Amino acid sequence: MEEVSVIIIAYNIEQYIEKCIKSVINQTFKEIEILIVNDGSTDKTLSIINEWALKDKRIKIINQVNKGAIEARKAGLDKCNGKYVLFVDGDDWLELNAIERLYNEIEQDQADIVVYNSYIVDDFGRKIVRSFNIEIYNDKDLLKNLLIGKSSPFLWDKFIRKSFIIENKVKFPKEVSYSEDLAALVEIYSKHPKVSVLGEELYNYYQRVDSATKQLNNKSLDICKSIDFIHEVLEENKLYNIFLDELEMCIYLNLFIYVVINFNKHNAYNKSLYRMYKKKNINIIKNQYINEHIGSYNKNGQVRIRLYNRSYYLGCFYDYIRKIIKCIINK
Repeated sequence: MEEVSVIIIAYNIEQYIEKCIKSVINQTFKEIEILIVNDGSTDKTLSIINEWALKDKRIKIINQVNKGAIEARKAGLDKCNGKYVLFVDGDDWLELNAIERLYNEIEQDQADIVVYNSYIVDDFGRKIVRSFNIEIYNDKDLLKNLLIGKSSPFLWDKFIRKSFIIENKVKFPKEVSYSEDLAALVEIYSKHPKVSVLGEELYNYYQRVDSATKQLNNKSLDICKSIDFIHEVLEENKLYNIFLDELEMCIYLNLFIYVVINFNKHNAYNKSLYRMYKKKNINIIKNQYINEHIGSYNKNGQVRIRLYNRSYYLGCFYDYIRKIIKCIINK
């Protein structure tokens, strides 16, 4: 049995998949199997994968119709044989010693999950270190920090013991295309894993200009499915009342801040998500986490958030007035 299963998900990334594959097959740690899930690509992605599969027998290809990232991860997980699992997005790449360092850490600490740092890389090759405070993961309550946005909401910077997933009957959200990793991690963290932290940058996250996370479309509405899944997980594990404030903060961030406040150009999807947010009837004044978050903005930012929270159109009007004032000043 291979020690580590690397599950790569690929969808229409013909320009990037080769770099990803090379970073995995050239790892200093060799006892790996590589499962590449082609999620219904319509470009040359599959052809490139096939070429590399002929060169390296460790590569196994899983073909499926386009179902989204979480379904692709699940397909790879169902077929993998490794003791440990590492998820990689096909337009990203690993540092060459990544798996060796992660394997040594999880074996030494006998952890269920190793969380590690990454680089955010832009189209110009500029790198920004992405890390989280070690104390966040040493806290007894991982779930709290995940829900309030103080720990990484992604699966790709987690090195996971497969037996933990099986023994705890961890379930993943179904057919969700937005915030799906966050939803999956809430389920995982609700099982109280032992988490180890490796403060090294071992993963390169390529933040493309056309990245799905920078665009709002019909799939963005799946955020609500992820929120519903999180709600369900908390209810099933008798955690809902314990983490009610944290869940409200999670909703506030994912249905309001990330998709309304942080977007300069608004469309029908922003409005739809805003309406869904308002239906949650969150009292931002009474929630300590939300108050602390609003307080982290300058005065203009605080006014903007409070106006948008009161009325979508009031917030838009405020943005419009500020834009006019800025144009007048710059003349």
